Amino acid sequence: MEDETLREKTREVVADALREAERAEKWLLSLSFSIILMAVFGTIAGTAAEEEVTRMIVLRNEAVLLQDKATDAWGYFQGKSIRESLYRMANRLKPDPFFERESARYEKEKALGKQQAEGWEREVAARMAESERALHRHHLLRTASVLLQLATAVGSVAALVKRKSAWVISLVIALAGVLMFVCGSW
Repeated sequence: MEDETLREKTREVVADALREAERAEKWLLSLSFSIILMAVFGTIAGTAAEEEVTRMIVLRNEAVLLQDKATDAWGYFQGKSIRESLYRMANRLKPDPFFERESARYEKEKALGKQQAEGWEREVAARMAESERALHRHHLLRTASVLLQLATAVGSVAALVKRKSAWVISLVIALAGVLMFVCGSW
């Protein structure tokens, strides 16, 4: 009888140990899968952050080139303005239809130069505004990438020390990283 009780107790202990090992194996599988997801999302966020900073640089370069065009257009405006003023003064000193026609012609050309310069300046402002938005998205995505890398590291530590609390912390950090990624992607 004692042998039978001992065997039954042994079976129970072994069955409990097997169930516990199975639960631990499932937990480690979930942990491993979450670490893989964190690493993948971290890589995607890092790549997206670099794309945004590249976009920001391109937009700022375009803004500089457009500013050169605006500066040229303002120079054209100034030149036409000076000529228009000279012909207007000459016409006041000695009225002449030629001076009047030239003054009117330069007045029209001056207005065209001003219109072009203002158009280029609006383009510059638009590129700079879009550049600022790209820089803001870059910061959000870069932060997301760092948070996801940190979550991956904490998750790896959780696997080494076999602590679910560390895994939960890594999941919370990863969630923050995913939220930052979503904010930066809009």
